[in-house]
Amino acid sequence: MVFGGTCFVDCVFEGSDRLGQGRNVFADGRQDVAGDIESPALFLDLVEADDLGTIFNILGPLTNPAGVKRQLVGVFNTELCRPMAEVLHRLGAEHIMVVCAKDGLDEISLASATHVAELKNGEVTEYDITPEDMGIKSQSLVGLTVDTAEDSLKLIRAAFGRGHDEMAEKARDLIALNAGAAIYVAGLAKTLTAGVEMALDAMGSGLAAGKMSELADFSQCF
Repeated sequence: MVFGGTCFVDCVFEGSDRLGQGRNVFADGRQDVAGDIESPALFLDLVEADDLGTIFNILGPLTNPAGVKRQLVGVFNTELCRPMAEVLHRLGAEHIMVVCAKDGLDEISLASATHVAELKNGEVTEYDITPEDMGIKSQSLVGLTVDTAEDSLKLIRAAFGRGHDEMAEKARDLIALNAGAAIYVAGLAKTLTAGVEMALDAMGSGLAAGKMSELADFSQCF
């Protein structure tokens, strides 16, 4: 995991993995970077807001093949947030964030408020967050859609680099929101905002880019 390795913590991102009509924003880079390994730092499956999910889209997080007790879970409907958190609690989870953005994304969105059901200390609470709550400016997702795996990888590398063009900075902010949440639920940051700051620091310092290169090299061994 790029941010897990960079920030010295293991974490898993589980999403509802809805399939859209077009290409996912970052997901197409996965084959170039690390096979089918999924990370909150890299593979944000951003799809059309009107796509419909099914019960099969939420089985992955519930079966929890990695056996983790701390997860960032994306779902396709806000009404699933609390039930998912409660079920994961019964299955032994310790700290969970189940998220669904108001614009329909099954991630923490850069373009709208996101609904959260958080399991922590044995209790589930619900609330909404915006990018501004974590020190990031809300922006549209225009320009982040890619058509090929090569374009996806190029955008990821730009986000992990030190470039200051508009698309690189927008991608960096979107990654930081979700990676920061994963860092928070993993217990390395005391607050969600602190987790986002750690994610931004990892990208700004070059640590994330270095870890991505290591992961890409490792994936070539299989």
